[in-house]
Amino acid sequence: MRDRQAFRDAAAAQMELVKDPAYAGMLAGSGLSVNIERSKGILDGMPFDAYRYRFGDAPYAELLERLLAPVYVYRDDKAYIGFGAPERLRPMLARGAAQKPLQRDQSFSSLRAGASADTRALWFVSTKVLYRLIMRLKPAGSAPLSFDARSLVGILGWFDATPTTIGIGIGMGAADIKAAVELLKQVE
Repeated sequence: MRDRQAFRDAAAAQMELVKDPAYAGMLAGSGLSVNIERSKGILDGMPFDAYRYRFGDAPYAELLERLLAPVYVYRDDKAYIGFGAPERLRPMLARGAAQKPLQRDQSFSSLRAGASADTRALWFVSTKVLYRLIMRLKPAGSAPLSFDARSLVGILGWFDATPTTIGIGIGMGAADIKAAVELLKQVE
């Protein structure tokens, strides 16, 4: 990062958008409510931001809240991102890198090819890993999922910003879209 504090401020400001009355009204019309809570702290001398998403009474709200708990730990010009408690990032911080670099992930490379050439930031979620988490968190006796997890690719998001504009994009594999539809059918 070129400016760590600017990144932290921009990320916090984006999270505050869920409190905008127009956004809240749009969500309420669909029966959803979302709130994002931010906590700041220090881990081993490094600042961190931890976020918690709250989904009210939405189906599977507890599962979603456990899955969507990003934490950013900042060291020098890098942000280390994980989920859950900041302490869970200690192994990554000790290595100074992710356990498996994204450049070696074929799914990431495929989706990255669709992002804009002047992208400023990327995020990637491996849906294969997410699927394994969902399976561990699903209540006992739940119906099995009706898709092949081996065919999942992932979800890639990116954004670009200038002083006057912001652009956002997202890419998903076709198998991921089919899996999302199947999961939504089970929620109904």
